[in-house]
Amino acid sequence: MKLHNEEKRVREINFVASEIAKECADKFQETKFVAGSVGPTGELFEPLGLLTYDDAVEIFHEQMDALKSGGVDIIWIETISALDELKAALDAANRTGLPTCCTLSFDTHASTMMGVSPESFVQFCEDKSLTSYGANCGVGPSEMVDTILQIKKNQTNEIAIIAKGNCGIPSYQEGKIVYSGTPEIMSTYALMAFKAGAKIIGGCCGTTPLHIRAMRNSLEKAPISESYSADEHFSLLGRPWQETDKGKKSRKRSNLRNRNS
Repeated sequence: MKLHNEEKRVREINFVASEIAKECADKFQETKFVAGSVGPTGELFEPLGLLTYDDAVEIFHEQMDALKSGGVDIIWIETISALDELKAALDAANRTGLPTCCTLSFDTHASTMMGVSPESFVQFCEDKSLTSYGANCGVGPSEMVDTILQIKKNQTNEIAIIAKGNCGIPSYQEGKIVYSGTPEIMSTYALMAFKAGAKIIGGCCGTTPLHIRAMRNSLEKAPISESYSADEHFSLLGRPWQETDKGKKSRKRSNLRNRNS
């Protein structure tokens, strides 16, 4: 918000946004939970940058406290890349007393932009009293499913895993960003993420209500006993990595780009 000279309106905007969301949720007969989304600060922590840990906690808490006042049921920390920033966000969330979940954004190198692996992330989260944790954003459905597999592999408890992948690969067309994922692709991704171990499944960048509806329809038809199949994953969503000549795993973009562009 600072980029738009609106940093002094953090509380106002977050309060009103959560208030509107809660009002809409309460119109339904069945229970709807409202999550207050909290993203990264966009700054680097000391010594790489100028942001101090204490300042980051205060920045996060200002937003979270406004979201709580507006009526959210859960704090949803997402698109984080560094564990020190995640720790600051969690410290701020603890002040609110609300249930909290968090997701990191993993890219094509099987880690976050700041080098955090799924294994390190799980180890960090398992003693933090989180409602759930997982991954969001990233580069596409196939990579997201692979990340969920890695998170599930390293878990030692039964905390619900979140999968919230981007709607395919973005491209610039006629002056706007267009995402390649169709509702059919996203419904397939939702089912694959469920089979890989995710329990809370959604979409991130490029995802529309049409995609969400297709994903829900797919999941509602899925038997609880469904199991993951690498062959099915790769044939339907593309291969998220391949073996190099040296036998090491190296990430590459899914062939989803070619399939849907």
